[in-house]
Amino acid sequence: DTSTKISLEKENYEVNGTPIAALYYKLILSKAEVDTLATVVIAKQELSQLDKRMITCNNDIESFNTSVNELKLKLAQRGTTIDSTDLLINLFNGYKAAQDSDFQITIDKLYRDYMHGEAPNLTTESLMQRAFTAYQVRKEAKVWGSLSPDQQQIVALQAKVDELKDTRLSGHIGASTITKERGCGFCISLKIARTGRMTWQVAIRKLLRLPPQQVSHIKP
Repeated sequence: DTSTKISLEKENYEVNGTPIAALYYKLILSKAEVDTLATVVIAKQELSQLDKRMITCNNDIESFNTSVNELKLKLAQRGTTIDSTDLLINLFNGYKAAQDSDFQITIDKLYRDYMHGEAPNLTTESLMQRAFTAYQVRKEAKVWGSLSPDQQQIVALQAKVDELKDTRLSGHIGASTITKERGCGFCISLKIARTGRMTWQVAIRKLLRLPPQQVSHIKP
């Protein structure tokens, strides 16, 4: 603790082995000032990166809200705050990072209303409460974490790409796979992708006739 740390710096508050009260008090104040400044800086940095905090909280809105309130409390205890508008925008960014399609739709609507001036009375507290309510409703319905149709398709395509990678590494492509994936057109796309003249994303897009944005998250 602080007293232990200070006891290790006797040279800063003792003179000829005798503790000097004024020097001891000065050292305590300097330690408190450093702690206060560091805590304020770190808390403000964390409040500006709430999208990352949502990931740390594993998409748990209750845990996320609690951590945000704890950061706000740290600032208040040290006599400072964060601009309410900045925090509101940071909260939106944090909620948008939650992995639940319907929840994201709810947050997007709130964000549009706020930006268009249709929710002038929206505060950080009311936003956090509305986000928690939306989370609780879906949590109790056991549908929290559901993917949108587009996200489901991306996951399915990623699984297919992984399957094709395994096939490529094994050195052969089974006849059933070729037939299943549109026959010779697939062979051509796969061959071009293998030789480096076409990316995997382009090959899959051409194979399944999808627009570019629907395969942008697929990784080879």
